[in-house]
Amino acid sequence: MHSSEKVIVPYSKKQVFDLVMDVPSYKHFLTYCTDSFQVEENHDFIIAKMVFRKGLISISVTSKNTFYGHDKITMQQIDGTFTQLYGEWNFEFLEHNKTQIYFLLQVELPPISTMFGGALFVGQLRTEFVRSFVKRAYQVYG
Repeated sequence: MHSSEKVIVPYSKKQVFDLVMDVPSYKHFLTYCTDSFQVEENHDFIIAKMVFRKGLISISVTSKNTFYGHDKITMQQIDGTFTQLYGEWNFEFLEHNKTQIYFLLQVELPPISTMFGGALFVGQLRTEFVRSFVKRAYQVYG
């Protein structure tokens, strides 16, 4: 499954970057996220763990999130539910202190997961993901 989304917000790249890098807060605003924390931090990456639940379906992801200034964050699963997960956040400064966010997500589920509604749940997560960050930006920055 592959999806991407673009959205423009009235905040600086640094403000948007800071929201995305604040993994411990995910559980407070991301739809279906029941736990989120930072496992390790380095000068150019973090290892983060997130758990998403809906009914009996649970998805766990531990990822290496590498950042490139305030311009880009890449996410690569190192452990978790997916057969494969890769994501990118790209932040482009626009005039009048606006930022264009481009989010890309590629996931592959194990075949057994699709039998139990996993693909539908992942689709719902993808739909809500960027929307939740935009809503959070308005809550934090006004």
